[in-house]
Amino acid sequence: MLQGYAFCISKGIGIPVVRAPQPGFFRRGERALLYAAVVASAVLLLALVRRYDALRDQHKVLTERIQWPHPGYSVPTFETATIDGDSVTVGRADHGRQFLIFFTTECPYCRASVDAWNRITAAAQREIPDVASLGIALDPDGPLDAYRREHHLVFPIVKFPDEKLRRLYRARSVPLVVLLDSTGRVLYSRLGALENEVAIDSVLYALNASDPVRTDLSADVAARDP
Repeated sequence: MLQGYAFCISKGIGIPVVRAPQPGFFRRGERALLYAAVVASAVLLLALVRRYDALRDQHKVLTERIQWPHPGYSVPTFETATIDGDSVTVGRADHGRQFLIFFTTECPYCRASVDAWNRITAAAQREIPDVASLGIALDPDGPLDAYRREHHLVFPIVKFPDEKLRRLYRARSVPLVVLLDSTGRVLYSRLGALENEVAIDSVLYALNASDPVRTDLSADVAARDP
């Protein structure tokens, strides 16, 4: 508050008096404070948005690592037989790597991917001899032999002996393809239909790469919990 002194002639003493503030003084001060508060709020909001984005990305990564066979994850090895009766080892390949194709006979996205699976398998047989394709059906009671004939599948098909192995392989949704090294470590995984050349080329690139280490999740073209 502004103060001044008025001089009393009769008594010769100074008397403090209050002077009215100049017009607009407090208004200008309040406006400056308001601007400062707005700027501070904007800076704080930007920081919170960036923090939220970082936490969201971390949550996505953690969710993928918990739910899906991410690169670096190791699957157990088990012995089983194909639907033709041939013995096969899943999760370990002495000759090189395994390309696992998870599907169900009723999944529409799987049917849309059949041609791509056959093309990838044929290309691997010609150009990538250390990669062996293997189909794993998640509906053990499905008409697998008829499905294979209908779609002219060119790779052998097996089933999980029990539900525990399916959970350990994290085969939660289909269609899902997983590339394993010779010890059962995941090198590459992709969830979703393979319906175009770009998708097919991305898988072939991973099969040709020495260390692909990648996970593609396309939940909009996958059937969950088959």
